[in-house]
Amino acid sequence: MASSHGTAHTPANSGHAEGGGHAHPTERDYIKIAIILSIVTAAEVVIYYIEALEMILVPALLIMSGFKFVVVVGYFMHLKFDDRRLMWIFVSGLALALSVFLVVFAAMHWHKVTEYSIFQPVMNLLS
Repeated sequence: MASSHGTAHTPANSGHAEGGGHAHPTERDYIKIAIILSIVTAAEVVIYYIEALEMILVPALLIMSGFKFVVVVGYFMHLKFDDRRLMWIFVSGLALALSVFLVVFAAMHWHKVTEYSIFQPVMNLLS
């Protein structure tokens, strides 16, 4: 079938995969992504040992880990190239999990829970 530009519309020459999606990354792209992830991981290890960065250590590690998470999910799990509805299902589940974590963290902070001995009765029931 010819397109409006007079050329055949095939996945090879359109830059799109079967089904109208975008083409997946090439081997070269995966190698670049792996190098970027390695550099970020090395930076995480390095900043852990720099005492002057102790005050920003946790936020910096969280930001870098979040970046790596997005890259791995987007490229290696092909989420970036799948149907947007699948991405929203994944993101909404992640947002729900993060919300639960933040609510529990806020509740523990509000009630000044510094020791986990309040969970001992539950642990006794489970064992």
